[in-house]
Amino acid sequence: MSEDTRQVILAAAKRLFVRFGKRKTSVDEIARTAGIGKGTVYFHFKGKDDIWDTIVKEEVDKGLRRITEALAQAGSAQEKLRTYIQVRYRVIGEELDLLNIQEGVLDELFPEIALLVGELKAKETEILTKILTEGVRRGEFREVDVELLAMSLVAVLSATGDYWIRKVRL
Repeated sequence: MSEDTRQVILAAAKRLFVRFGKRKTSVDEIARTAGIGKGTVYFHFKGKDDIWDTIVKEEVDKGLRRITEALAQAGSAQEKLRTYIQVRYRVIGEELDLLNIQEGVLDELFPEIALLVGELKAKETEILTKILTEGVRRGEFREVDVELLAMSLVAVLSATGDYWIRKVRL
């Protein structure tokens, strides 16, 4: 029951953060939306920032699982690289509920969302380094500095992701 309550709190908070932003969402509103008392929220979390941090961590973990699962289905390194890029953008759009964020809230949450994407950089570089190393070893890609290329790809994907997050609207 305790884990269920925790998930109800997180789901309610996520809906409120997406609709009203982090600044305008209070612990009282989270508790009311979750249908529980404010004390129950504080039993599970230190406060609003702790709830936000938990949501961010869960979103990052969920996104990485989706990417890892998709890569496991891909055969060649070329297919893995293509799959990685496609799934990465899908994860950003779906996991962050970008199309449901209310006008004006995106501007407030953009630095937080950029941090979320930023937290992936080291993990993304590791994943891409493995894909590129495999491709070079198999002869699918020519000999390159895979670590430098992986970091460069992450930088490009992050920059285009930031642009995409800002520009994609209904």
